Amino acid sequence: MDDISARLWPGERRITSYDMSFEEIDRDMLAVELQDFAEAIENDRPPEVDGAFGMNTLALAFAVFESGQAGRPVTMHEVLSGEVSAYQDVSDSLARG
Repeated sequence: MDDISARLWPGERRITSYDMSFEEIDRDMLAVELQDFAEAIENDRPPEVDGAFGMNTLALAFAVFESGQAGRPVTMHEVLSGEVSAYQDVSDSLARG
């Protein structure tokens, strides 16, 4: 385990134990990502997860949601291109209020 993760999940709080609330896990995982990003800037190196990888990961997850909404298989390409966006459109409208 890297130093950042070890500080956030010492001993019994290791990420392999799921006795923490979703909010605690989410907060700590986000802290690890932000710390890695800051260190990447400081050390002039690429972050562990770059924008393209992150976008593709979200497209995969959203393809599953879009598939349920559309009632058919939906590809990552359809999500990335915006060809299929019914699920995302609802999320976007909720975010806008």
